[in-house]
Amino acid sequence: MPKQQDLPHTEPKRDKDIAAKAEAYVDARDAHRKTTTKLVEKKAALIEAMKKKELEAYNDGEFAITLESKDAVKVRDASQSDDDEEAAE
Repeated sequence: MPKQQDLPHTEPKRDKDIAAKAEAYVDARDAHRKTTTKLVEKKAALIEAMKKKELEAYNDGEFAITLESKDAVKVRDASQSDDDEEAAE
């Protein structure tokens, strides 16, 4: 994030620790937004592929995928039993 220059004699009182933590938070938030965008795109591609192949469920031993509604999927580790999944929730 670019830093704005202060005018002479008008510098606000700044706590360097708070400002550094705020900047770190903003950087992490922005990175999270980019990751979330990618996640949404990948999820949409998976849903589209499931719909195109007319699949409501898929399990290849590694992934167990359930098309829960028109726009949602649930992906879990296929080696995890349903009891393990309920305990994790």
